[in-house]
Amino acid sequence: MKLPRLAVLALLLLAGGCATERTDPIPKDGEMSRKITWVITEDTQTACRNAGRRPLLYKTLGCAVWKDSGNCVIYARPPRTEDDRRAMETLGHEMLHCFAGHFHHQP
Repeated sequence: MKLPRLAVLALLLLAGGCATERTDPIPKDGEMSRKITWVITEDTQTACRNAGRRPLLYKTLGCAVWKDSGNCVIYARPPRTEDDRRAMETLGHEMLHCFAGHFHHQP
């Protein structure tokens, strides 16, 4: 059964603000160290744009921006409660960008 185009578009729009141009492998073994700063913001769209991310046509849930080779900054809203899965997943997703770089698969 094919999903209607609108449903596919909606799924794409719900993905975080992490569209990338290349794919890096997710690390498997070993130890990694990075300095990560979490900038807590309710307006992730504006924060990510102000941090240098290109403007997006959809609302982003967060972004990770490299300041230099060892310093990564995450812009994401705080979890509302300990059960706020969307905020927790966004924070973890962006943290993985800090460790693995771009890992999204090309469509």
